[in-house]
Amino acid sequence: MDYKIEATIPSGQYGNIRPTFTIESSDDERVAMETLASLWNRYGDKPMQDKAVGGVKITSFTDEEVIWNEDKHIYTDLSGKVLLSGSKYAAMNSPVFPKDMILPKTSAKWGVSEENIEDMWSRKGGASLDLGNAVHKALEMYHLHHVEGKKIMEVTESDENYALPKQPYLKRLVLDFVDKFGDTALSEVVVTDVANGMAGTIDRLFIVDEAKMVCRVQDYKSNTEIKKPKMLEYQKQLSFYAHILINNGWTVEGLDLFKLDADELWEKVEMEVLELE
Repeated sequence: MDYKIEATIPSGQYGNIRPTFTIESSDDERVAMETLASLWNRYGDKPMQDKAVGGVKITSFTDEEVIWNEDKHIYTDLSGKVLLSGSKYAAMNSPVFPKDMILPKTSAKWGVSEENIEDMWSRKGGASLDLGNAVHKALEMYHLHHVEGKKIMEVTESDENYALPKQPYLKRLVLDFVDKFGDTALSEVVVTDVANGMAGTIDRLFIVDEAKMVCRVQDYKSNTEIKKPKMLEYQKQLSFYAHILINNGWTVEGLDLFKLDADELWEKVEMEVLELE
């Protein structure tokens, strides 16, 4: 069942702003709360002080302390101000799928009820999201623990790296990735620029030259086909992370998106860093 979240943002300049969000899933709720926080901090008389956000204090790769709530995927500074994330930035600056317009037309064309089509869309999206999360976790585990995995191999005299997933499909994807792109990169790197209200987690950060602070911002996607609008959205998200690093003295050589080809093997798409909008 759908429900709505409504809020009132006190703004002397614009009058009270009253955004309304229709929620269909936990992902919708997370995006709605991030959007609300972003609107509040942009237009409200005072920054949002959301004590309900909670989380743990962490030190980012860019050497700043922030509060990270993993469940809600929200970063705040130490005063409680919500920081804009890379996924939210990309969503704000990308077209929204016009479901309300497309759904009735699709229903009439196919002769299938809107309710059933919408349910199929939701389930297909959920399945893709679950697969993507599993692939991310498998790659993350190997990047973080392949050294320990090799040590366990020696101790147990096994020919299997313990850091590899047991599930055959995931194992094949990890082995193919490592064979092509190696394992010498940082995984799940939190970067922040508190002064500019920015934060995010980079899937994979490849250090080209540590002494000269040169790197590449990288991400995994389990899609086999990515249309241009979605590819541009991903590029905007990675560019957001790149600018956080640039603001902290790094040179970002470029962006890399790892995706699956038609044979479900990894390929790399190189992209330039875009200016922020």
